Amino acid sequence: MEIVGDGTVVEVELEDVSTGRRSRESFDLVVGADGLRSTVRSLAFGPHERFMTTWNATICAFPLPGQAPSFGAQDSLISARSGGAVWVFGLADRAPTALLAYCTKEVGAQFTGDRTERLRDVSADMDHPAVRHVLDALPTTTDCLFDSVHQVKMDRWSTGGSCSPATRRGA
Repeated sequence: MEIVGDGTVVEVELEDVSTGRRSRESFDLVVGADGLRSTVRSLAFGPHERFMTTWNATICAFPLPGQAPSFGAQDSLISARSGGAVWVFGLADRAPTALLAYCTKEVGAQFTGDRTERLRDVSADMDHPAVRHVLDALPTTTDCLFDSVHQVKMDRWSTGGSCSPATRRGA
């Protein structure tokens, strides 16, 4: 929620999103590695939109309830065509994971309407049993990442001295 540093110590206000409970802790150093839309980076450097370069692509990743038909439990597979692909990653210690990726020039439009229908539409020319298996499993999952693809580009990845913490007040 907030990061305040004085060059020797960094105070961080944390929030447990499941309870809303906030607490303050002190650290010698804060390293921000919390993803594309990084809260730590935005507190230290400003809004994430300033640093994101679009790749004009969208991804969807989620665990499958079981392996695609006719493949072994730990088999991985790729069905690809120009502008899109579907991967199934067979894993030794859990159910396989699906990853769908496709190119689009209208990234924002991908998040309107039903994501399953959107992915069925963009994968319509991929008539393979494994692709159908992945698309049929999508509406049943509660654990899904559906997001745009970006690269974070920054002139600097630190503020202050070479080892000093970032100093910025958050919202």
